Amino acid sequence: TIFGSNIGINLWPACHNNVISGNIVFNNYHGIFIVYSDKNFVLGNIVNDSEYEGIVLERSENNMVIKILQSNRLKN
Repeated sequence: TIFGSNIGINLWPACHNNVISGNIVFNNYHGIFIVYSDKNFVLGNIVNDSEYEGIVLERSENNMVIKILQSNRLKN
């Protein structure tokens, strides 16, 4: 369980070929943040109440995200 931080799970930069599985990530600014990182597998995580994005995939290639339960605030 990861809560109350800037970024719950952070793969940045050049974090390749990782598995992120079975985590509960809540009440963070960003839930799961993957930037400049390729070929990662994100499976079966719960991401709730992120202030901004629940999951960020930016400038990353060939990542797989499966079975994410996500409930986040909407910002205007």
